[in-house]
Amino acid sequence: MGVSVIPRETRGLVGFYRDVHSQIGQKGYSRVVYCNDPDNPDAIQLNYRGNYVSTTKYTAFNFIPKSLFEQFRRVANIYFLIVACVSFSPLAPFTALSIVAPLLVVIGATMVKEAVEDWRRRKQDIEANNRKVQVYGRNYTFVETRWKKLRVGDIIKVNKDEYFPADLLLLSSSYEDGVCYVETMNLDGETNLKLKHALEVTTHLQNEKSLQKFRAMVKCEDPNENLYSFIGTLQYEGGIPYGRGMTEVEKALARRGKMWNLRWMVLSSDFLGQNSDAVDSKRPIKGFNFRDERIMSGQWVNEPQPDIIQKFFRVLAICHTAIPEEHKDSGEISYEAESPDEAAFVIAAKELGFEFFARTQTSISLHELNYGSGKKVDRFESVDTFIHNLAYHISVPAFACVRVQQFPQKNVRFLNVIEKLAQAGIKLWVLTGDKMETAVNIGYACSLLRQDMKKIVITLDSPDILSLEKQGDKEALAKLVLEVLKHYNHINQICRFTKLVKLGTGKTTLSIGDGANDVGMLQEADIGVGISGAEGMQAVMASDFAIAQFRFLERLLLVHGHWCYRRISMMICYFFYKNIAFGFTLFWFEAYASFSGQAAYNDWYMSFYNVFFTSLPVIALGVFDQDVSARLCLKGVEGTLFSWPRILGWMLNGVLSSLAIFFLTTNSVLSQAFRRDGQMVDFEILGVTMYTCVVWTVNCQMALSINYFTWIQHFFIWGSIAFWYVFVLIYGYLSPAISTTAYMVFVEACAPSGLYWLVTLLVVVCVLLPYFCYRSFQSRFLPMYHDIIQRKQVEGSEIEISDELPQQVQGKLIHLRERLKQREP
Repeated sequence: MGVSVIPRETRGLVGFYRDVHSQIGQKGYSRVVYCNDPDNPDAIQLNYRGNYVSTTKYTAFNFIPKSLFEQFRRVANIYFLIVACVSFSPLAPFTALSIVAPLLVVIGATMVKEAVEDWRRRKQDIEANNRKVQVYGRNYTFVETRWKKLRVGDIIKVNKDEYFPADLLLLSSSYEDGVCYVETMNLDGETNLKLKHALEVTTHLQNEKSLQKFRAMVKCEDPNENLYSFIGTLQYEGGIPYGRGMTEVEKALARRGKMWNLRWMVLSSDFLGQNSDAVDSKRPIKGFNFRDERIMSGQWVNEPQPDIIQKFFRVLAICHTAIPEEHKDSGEISYEAESPDEAAFVIAAKELGFEFFARTQTSISLHELNYGSGKKVDRFESVDTFIHNLAYHISVPAFACVRVQQFPQKNVRFLNVIEKLAQAGIKLWVLTGDKMETAVNIGYACSLLRQDMKKIVITLDSPDILSLEKQGDKEALAKLVLEVLKHYNHINQICRFTKLVKLGTGKTTLSIGDGANDVGMLQEADIGVGISGAEGMQAVMASDFAIAQFRFLERLLLVHGHWCYRRISMMICYFFYKNIAFGFTLFWFEAYASFSGQAAYNDWYMSFYNVFFTSLPVIALGVFDQDVSARLCLKGVEGTLFSWPRILGWMLNGVLSSLAIFFLTTNSVLSQAFRRDGQMVDFEILGVTMYTCVVWTVNCQMALSINYFTWIQHFFIWGSIAFWYVFVLIYGYLSPAISTTAYMVFVEACAPSGLYWLVTLLVVVCVLLPYFCYRSFQSRFLPMYHDIIQRKQVEGSEIEISDELPQQVQGKLIHLRERLKQREP
């Protein structure tokens, strides 16, 4: 199976592969495989890895230390670990438990989550490693074993629709010419089947007896990530090397995929110890939905120039790489092809009277309708003879022209998505493996390309590149390509340049793909969107977001993207605000206490502030808030919600709020008779009063910032405030050894005092009033885009009708609007 494979994309660029076989035996090309002789002493001495697959991150022995190491690689966890260590010292103003407990909860929950995920991966590994495969054994028969027990050099038998357990070399198949089709969708995302050829010298290995004396040695490249090239030679029958030279990937390595369209094939295991992925099942292409009475049922013989029509249909039936398969029960013939388009042409020829039913490497057999006699005859055509006869031009009648519809009418929204994204100001690149003509046509169909654009085509055959290649000036060649990329936005046939765009423009990048070949692109971009479909789930598993169809990208970006942008921006700004408003009250208190170390709040107040009293409203904001409706999200968006001026403005708001809370609270309650017996306010009462004002202020600030209220927002905001009172009540009833400074403070001092409630109301109103006035002034005189839309919705008294609603619902809404207008005075 020694073959040399050169990808088409690299042929004109450098002469690297011209003498590639001279590298065999050197670094990177040192692999030696003893076919059907894994017990050879030389093979044992090589000590190659087995076929056991492991995708887990942890083991039972290293889980705790490795997981802890992963947790404390985060700066936040390191900070809280240092604080927890300091809390054990006698100088710490807070108890160690109040600091250590939240840290342990967070770390423990994360470790449990990682353990569950790793156990699921291990279960998948166990399932894959224990799949069954037939391997040629010492008793000269195929015996069943498990994937994990395969060794380098083993010969295995793979039946139709079975998965490949490792990287394999094709020796022979159930077809005499040693061909098969392999599906590699799980590796490169391509749904079309790949044609694989065995070397002619090994195609005779058709049964167990023929394998008894088979011994061969393969010298090839080491295992690597390259799926489209394989370099090696096979020495067989006295050391004669086979497979030298350069050939296509179709004639080379059947690399880890799914086998189609043959009863069995025999392969030699080459690279073991690599991850062997599984692929989804794909049904053969069936069906024919074309009708033209002028050519159906043999009527084409009555048309002018039937001999030309016959040649055209003969071309459809012969010029392809499909393989026929006859069903034993029905006798019907179906076809396995590299692509749906290719199979569609073969099926069309069959339905029009030219049935392809057998092939070898040198000939093709047809059941053909003879236009002279009107009867079907068998035709056995030599491929070389047929190609020679096609040297002259065939004029195809007009009715025989075929148009392959790339995008069905029902998916016309697919074509509009890219156009709308471009209108939204998003810069687009489309990376495709299609032919140049197909890529250009798709570009025009989806409005990515326009007639007024200047089209720049970069190929390895362009005169400039060819001249630079001949001169051997690699640096100038690279500069030329980068210069073109720098000055033009729309370039065809450029792949894997997500990193170039990301670093070159400095902008946020988003990649969308649906196959395993898109995984690298999805992971390189800032945001990855995977499409789940016929090409498997690899793209979905490697992405940040998953959608079922490409047309959903419009709503994902322009609707949910708009909402999420606002939600996340507000959420981050609010996090700064609420923590600064709380934290700076501690600073002002320490300054007031001359930095004596006196704590303003009880230690459990500090621990629960971000956990229970202010966290849920932020979560509700980040999940449910909507500034405008889904339909109006498509109108536009301003990138002003997450900027340094806005962040600094919220931080300043937090500082001012903390100043107002501290000074208003202290000036209102200190030096005042707080209880009925005339007792003054102590630090415990001051702490509870000031903490109450903080909780009320930050939660009411959230209520002022929310645009779209649901019962969940109300429940979280007012529930967080209520939970503070429940906590301080229950916590104050505990033993003084536990509650310390909170013991009975709320029940005996704060709750019975009218001053406590009056100060809380006064402080909250005074703190929030400046923000309320600012927002009112801004929305009225300096409105942002969403402010204008919201005001029009309120003042316009026009019921918004979404284009996505059913027609009956839209009609009812229109009728309701007319009735409301009639009732107006």
